Amino acid sequence: MLLKEQKLVIDGRELRIAAQDDARALLIQPVDGHDISELPALLSWTQAHTHVPFAHVALPIQRWNDELTPWPAPPVFGKTPFGEGAAATLELITQRVVPAVCSALCLDTDLPVVTGGYSLAGLFALWAAYQTRFAAVAAASPSVWYPQWIDYAATHTPLTRVVYLSLGDRESRSRTPIMATVDSCMQRQRELFQAQGVTMNYETTAGNHFQDNGIRMARGFVYALNNLQQLP
Repeated sequence: MLLKEQKLVIDGRELRIAAQDDARALLIQPVDGHDISELPALLSWTQAHTHVPFAHVALPIQRWNDELTPWPAPPVFGKTPFGEGAAATLELITQRVVPAVCSALCLDTDLPVVTGGYSLAGLFALWAAYQTRFAAVAAASPSVWYPQWIDYAATHTPLTRVVYLSLGDRESRSRTPIMATVDSCMQRQRELFQAQGVTMNYETTAGNHFQDNGIRMARGFVYALNNLQQLP
């Protein structure tokens, strides 16, 4: 089934929408320029590995180190600190993006919504799982090394009950000390989800953090789509 592409401007952001007829799920992905370049691979792989019609929305993030993180943190690389714009981004998705896209595509407003992201956008997806009951979240190579994240995850209960996680098998080889903890942090995140009864799928993929981003993200969306009948 062909994907029909269109653009929609919300709050000065040009959303890229790729939708199949009779979509049964809405996939929301916060993106940067690199993610946008990976969209053809992501959409092609997703179509090839699911029979579930879907609509994918690429939401441009203007300030990557601010709009995706739930609380401030010092710079990890470069000189740009992290902000606390995640709450505003989540409100934008739930209150503006989802209703506008459903209206534009003539979709039911109660369509299952899956939020997913890569890297810091993956961290955002995980944080969003604790705030909102999405059908599922897909977090590919999420920044679970983020300061105080694991402490937060250990003291809060996710509202979203279906989660996909993945990590490259060379990501912990980072020269940045805090980012090198990503493997142990991911192990702790998985333990927490398991203890909380979250339906979870975890995959280790080949390569470092900057390898096959689009395919890694697609694998998460496909997991959610292929398990729609199990979603709450």
